[in-house]
Amino acid sequence: MFISYSNGVTELILTGCATDFCVDATLKSALTKDYSIIVVADGHTTADRPMIPARQVIQYFNWLWSEMTPTQGMIKVESCHGILGTYV
Repeated sequence: MFISYSNGVTELILTGCATDFCVDATLKSALTKDYSIIVVADGHTTADRPMIPARQVIQYFNWLWSEMTPTQGMIKVESCHGILGTYV
């Protein structure tokens, strides 16, 4: 998927699979391109890892992302219900 500021896109709503790999990498890549990002807190998933259950991985990354300070744009972690209340 290619998204560009030249297309007028400045904000991304992020969901996905493999919270600790694909979703995290996508978020960090988007930050380097100065997008504002809304992560759907209950809209990404992963599998249990050898030392930590999936639910704990998800909780950790939701916390980590909510505490990040981007140089441009912003990161917001919000539930699907909260997002739908804002955008619908």
